[in-house]
Amino acid sequence: MDLNANSQRLYALKDVASHNKDGDLWVVINGKVFDLTTYMDTHPGGKQVILKHGGLDATKKFQKYHKPQTMARYGDELCIGIVRKTGSQGKRVWNRALSKVFDRA
Repeated sequence: MDLNANSQRLYALKDVASHNKDGDLWVVINGKVFDLTTYMDTHPGGKQVILKHGGLDATKKFQKYHKPQTMARYGDELCIGIVRKTGSQGKRVWNRALSKVFDRA
């Protein structure tokens, strides 16, 4: 997959985690950040499926339900950057972000 110019922008996991609602939704798939805000309404599986994974790493769920061709078809258009790797500090930030997501449920 060729990444567009925007896809080289680096995002911290905590930045992705804040984009987790209808009208502002990002996910991480294979270390890349995707803005699915405009795609949600056309997703064949429905908007709610995507909303459940907003602000999170959706790699496992994506791979479970999609063929690699899906990423080839939509990836370039929706990819806005990559996740900045920050080691153990990044894991702590991500865990805090996840706890906020699950505490709101």
